[in-house]
Amino acid sequence: MIPHLLRILTSSPEFAWATVDQRLELVTLGLVREVETTEYLIHEGREGSSFFILISGELEVLQKNQSTHKQMVLARCFNEGDVIGEWAATRTQQIRSASVRAVQRSSVLEISYSLMKQCGGYSDLIHMSSSRGHELSNHDSLMQKSPLFRTLSNQGSSTIASSEKLLANQEIIFTEGDVSTKIYFVLSGSVEIYRGSGSKRELFTRLFNGQLFGELGVIRNKPRSASARAVGDTRLLTLDAKRFLQLSRDNLKLGEYQNSLRKIYRTRSGEMVLQVEDRIDGIPVFVSTIQLDESRQLVTQFGIHETFMKLDMLPAVEAALSFTFVDAGRNIHRRLDVAQGDVIGARLTGPCIESGRIVEAIRNKETLSLEVLERFEQTGLLFEDVIDNSIICHCMQIKRDEIEEAVLDGCQGVDSIMRLTGAGTVCGGCRGDLELACGHEPFSDFKILETLEIAPDTFRIRFTPVTDTPLLFFRPGQHILVEGEIDGTPVSRPYSLTCAGDEDRWREITMQRQPHGLFSRWLSEVDLRQAKIRLSFPRGVFTSNLNGDSTVVMLVAGIGVTPAVSMARTRARISSGTRLIIDHSARTRPQLIYFDELTSISKEFDSIEYHSRLSAAGESLCFDDLARYHSSHPDAHWMICGPEKFEHDLTAWLQQLKVPDLHIAREQFEPTELAASKPITKDRTSSLLTLMTVIFTAIVLWSDSVPVGLKLWQQTTSGHWISGGGLLLFLSSQWIFPFQRALGSGSNSARTLPWHRRLGAMAPLLLLLHGNSVGMGLLTLITVIFLVNSLVGAFDRTFFSDMKFQQVYLKWWLFPHIGLSIILSALALFHIWVILGHGGP
Repeated sequence: MIPHLLRILTSSPEFAWATVDQRLELVTLGLVREVETTEYLIHEGREGSSFFILISGELEVLQKNQSTHKQMVLARCFNEGDVIGEWAATRTQQIRSASVRAVQRSSVLEISYSLMKQCGGYSDLIHMSSSRGHELSNHDSLMQKSPLFRTLSNQGSSTIASSEKLLANQEIIFTEGDVSTKIYFVLSGSVEIYRGSGSKRELFTRLFNGQLFGELGVIRNKPRSASARAVGDTRLLTLDAKRFLQLSRDNLKLGEYQNSLRKIYRTRSGEMVLQVEDRIDGIPVFVSTIQLDESRQLVTQFGIHETFMKLDMLPAVEAALSFTFVDAGRNIHRRLDVAQGDVIGARLTGPCIESGRIVEAIRNKETLSLEVLERFEQTGLLFEDVIDNSIICHCMQIKRDEIEEAVLDGCQGVDSIMRLTGAGTVCGGCRGDLELACGHEPFSDFKILETLEIAPDTFRIRFTPVTDTPLLFFRPGQHILVEGEIDGTPVSRPYSLTCAGDEDRWREITMQRQPHGLFSRWLSEVDLRQAKIRLSFPRGVFTSNLNGDSTVVMLVAGIGVTPAVSMARTRARISSGTRLIIDHSARTRPQLIYFDELTSISKEFDSIEYHSRLSAAGESLCFDDLARYHSSHPDAHWMICGPEKFEHDLTAWLQQLKVPDLHIAREQFEPTELAASKPITKDRTSSLLTLMTVIFTAIVLWSDSVPVGLKLWQQTTSGHWISGGGLLLFLSSQWIFPFQRALGSGSNSARTLPWHRRLGAMAPLLLLLHGNSVGMGLLTLITVIFLVNSLVGAFDRTFFSDMKFQQVYLKWWLFPHIGLSIILSALALFHIWVILGHGGP
């Protein structure tokens, strides 16, 4: 054993200082110990009196996480000669900073600090420990900052061939096209990743302490795709590529990590975004690094399943002031770090509709006044300006029409959109809007908390989530889709929200029960315990910023007061902001729903006015009333909600008063069947096939080119009835899809649509099978309408990319298609009646 131990010490660089006699003394006086599996060799927090040299087996180094109080694997030691526990010799009272236990049965040589003093090597041990302590400090720092290094260490790879490297300012690390042989971690300083040189140099990103680079070329076994150089004095930790790849092949967890190691996006402003998926304290997060310019980076951590977000600027700014908003009742905590009026960091816990705007403010160096920051501490909100609805993702600067175009090009689902563009991965604030843009309503399961009849046939209904997850805030004035299952069929309807925008306990709607309204009658009478309710994410742009300095005038009638109720409740919770004027018209007093509440709010808050009118008593809103409002508030924003004629007349009057169109908003729900439907995928194959079959059938029938054998079969009784029955069966089956859409069965109609198209493409061949010429009179009319309708059906709205034009085209396309289908079905039935009643046409 002694010769073996001497060989270990001789080959160990940690004992290069020792003479032969000193090594022999350590081996002979040291204690050889056997450590069983899971047995602790060192305990964190206890005083240390010795260190250990690994002879055989495997040990793991553990440290308690201060936030979770769980032990975290820092490293594993499995190389003969590895030294453990020497760092405590340099610490006050020699307290252990971590625990060590055996992963398998192991042998170690224990050497006490007193023995080192006896053999004259204690000062060398202190020097070695100090150097080792610096390495361990870097190791611990990287454990906290680098997902990959944490994964490597947890898998025992802290002993892979690694070394520190000090570089001077502008020193090249590697150049584009070099062989990828190493992976790098930044210990201090910074590194630029760029392409080109001189005036053509393009900066991709700048990396700082704890960040990783060079791994993509190693993993993909490709030359360097860009160059890297040091900025200022820089210290790097380099990892050998061959050892790293060997470990990756042997380790499933590390291999899985590599699959989502890094995604690289560009914002529409040209900024480079590097992104990884990680777990922090067991919580999955997106970590994104946005290169704002040559000197600034924004690093964000966004909880994938949790409502929290962390933003930090690099390089860090020390002299920063913090402004906080706390609503403990709803578990909302917000902190802004501000330096010289510029936001440089944030911590957001709980729903926050402004997270994307905060990222944009950091990007644009938007200076915030002390008044704005004081309002943030009171309300938790920052911005007064009108939201640009053309931008769907403020973090990545992605516009709504870009997402819609991607959907039309066949990109299905939010996950696909996120992978393609990066939208929704930085702060998550636009996830609901992405769902809507993709045509997929993000429905969630809710239960009915309360149903209350507040006026005859008018009900206030509150829905609460099935889970205990707090609801995201919404913009007052928005609406939701409420979906229920009636006789096994999902039916949905849009309703304006009446709760305050920051209400996270429930969603509240107010609806009128219509005598012939299927859904409203069901929703007002359904058993609360048995109802299966699903709600969409709040949607719509019928809203206004209540933190601004302008005036908002809401002109509402009847049940159209519901968005005004949400606006009033939200404005009442804000200490300062917009002046809100609500003018509510109804025929009779009972129809002035929420009269008492709105009157009470207006008396309590000077910033809210409420005026009611009874049209049956001759108090209808007129042009002169609008003129007085406009004279008192010339820069006001106007919001109109009520019956179609009411909205039309008031809009015309406001235009006569020269109110800009941008200052006039009318509430308009999207048609339910369109709002709840999935995007129609392009089917150019069916369209092309339809065109070919129509042309082929027309040529054959008009030129009388039907084969003689087919003509003879058509003239037989069986051929006549079989071909005619097949044609009639086709006409009947094509009505299944429109009936499903009319009944609101979106999921069934989505499955039926492909078959509807494909059968329609083959329909002209069925006509050819039944007839051998265009015929005369009625038969000619049926043939022409049949072929024309086939062409109309083939060229639907999916041929156009613009979503707005699609909706316009749909209206013009739908009526002739359905009209021709009805005429064709009627003529076909008349044709059958003629045959059955008169023996033939």
